[in-house]
Amino acid sequence: MSSLSSSLPQIQGGKFRALAVSTLKRSHVLPDVPTIDESGVKGYTYVPWYALWFPARTPAAYVTRIRNEVVTALQDPEVKTAMGEQGFVPVGSSPAEFAKVVVEEIQTNRRLAAKINLQPE
Repeated sequence: MSSLSSSLPQIQGGKFRALAVSTLKRSHVLPDVPTIDESGVKGYTYVPWYALWFPARTPAAYVTRIRNEVVTALQDPEVKTAMGEQGFVPVGSSPAEFAKVVVEEIQTNRRLAAKINLQPE
């Protein structure tokens, strides 16, 4: 399993064969490749994400300004095209929206760890 951005050149070059993507929707750069959910593992999803992190107590005005600049950059047609060609789907979520994603991912991983009885070492 690999992120699409790192494996896409190998797939397009014929060195890798994509069996499925881990998102719930098919990738726009590999529309003929099914999702893992479509392939029979119902509900499976894993979406890699990239984010900017700030130290605790960073002033909200600073975070907001940086976030707004990033959203502006993500809307630039050249940036959209370059990211899209690499399989990225830019989001530009707010800090609150992203916090929800992080919390949900932690909860999912906790449930999985409990299900397989994974213990910290």
